[in-house]
Amino acid sequence: GRIFNDELIQAVIGLCKKRVLTGVKKWPEDLGGGTAALAKILSRVVDVLKVPFQPGGGPRMDLERAKIMKASYNLLLVRHLLLALRNLRDTPGAALAPLSFLCTLMLEDSRGYFARQFAEHRGPWALVSNLGFLGGSAAPPEILVETLVILSHLARIARDPSLAKRLPRPHYIEESLHEAELYSSLRDLLSHEYESVRAKACNLLGNLCRNSRFFYPHIKEHKLVPPLIRCCSDSNAAVRTFAVVAIGNLGFHGADLYKDLEEAVGVLEENLHDKPSAKMRANAAGALGNLVRNGGHLVKMLVEKGVVESLLKIALNDSSVDTRRISLFSLGNIVKFEMGRQEALNPRLRFVDLLSAMARASSDSRTQRNFERIKRILQQKPYSDDVTR
Repeated sequence: GRIFNDELIQAVIGLCKKRVLTGVKKWPEDLGGGTAALAKILSRVVDVLKVPFQPGGGPRMDLERAKIMKASYNLLLVRHLLLALRNLRDTPGAALAPLSFLCTLMLEDSRGYFARQFAEHRGPWALVSNLGFLGGSAAPPEILVETLVILSHLARIARDPSLAKRLPRPHYIEESLHEAELYSSLRDLLSHEYESVRAKACNLLGNLCRNSRFFYPHIKEHKLVPPLIRCCSDSNAAVRTFAVVAIGNLGFHGADLYKDLEEAVGVLEENLHDKPSAKMRANAAGALGNLVRNGGHLVKMLVEKGVVESLLKIALNDSSVDTRRISLFSLGNIVKFEMGRQEALNPRLRFVDLLSAMARASSDSRTQRNFERIKRILQQKPYSDDVTR
């Protein structure tokens, strides 16, 4: 039989409405009201609504989950949860349950309906500026992580086609995130004592720059690049991974931040030699290619740090085919520029001969295409190293 019917769902969600929660909060604590009672109501509501989201429920729970999702959207649960969280401003520990369910709704929604509602109701501003949920050491780590995950998901899907067609303008989600004024808090969180917080902060910064250069000037203004570069050498592998990806995204859409990213070159080259993680080697190779994707400002530094030789060795010898492909593509970006080409064609590297032999021996079509791309680039006149594309 059914676990949830429409009347039950409406009644449970109705307990989150502003007039109910405001009334409970104003009711005397010695008579069962106040903030503590409000927190208990929200916690019980979440306990009920999250049942279909537990793993292992099978097809039956899939139907119940879809029912909860539809009702939550139609009854504006996102709005009610944001208002409820404001009532818990002074007890951030009690905010974890509703915040976590808000996160669940957004992550489970592949088409971005809840993301749009969250932006429409100024969710980023509410969590960051109004509630202080990115407030560094003042906020519990669990609150920080949930908030970072929500904002990161929103940033990641900001230009998703299924969401974009329902937005009033292209930069709508980015504008919503920018309004939150999260930059100073994010800078502090990149150095937070908890590695999970540092990792999620790096992921958020990377996703802010995943879709466009909208955030580049704000990242520059608030000096977010230096602490992000330090995260590329973090003792925690997840922090390093997200930081390296973020560095690549900071260079992908334009050359605006290339000067700020100079110190990243040596750290990325070091991550090319991360033996345990092929994913890290691939990410570092891709990030280095992005640092010359839009101009030659950093080509000299790449040459000086031995990046061309390192990428060549990876393209020839790495155990991961994906890492080899990405290294080849990044080499193609580098040899578009004079100094990069001069380094690659240094006789001691035997660049073309070794890559030709590797491509002939490879059965991977993408590896072969990436090598053919390099050959085509070498037949063209190189760009000057000071050119910005």
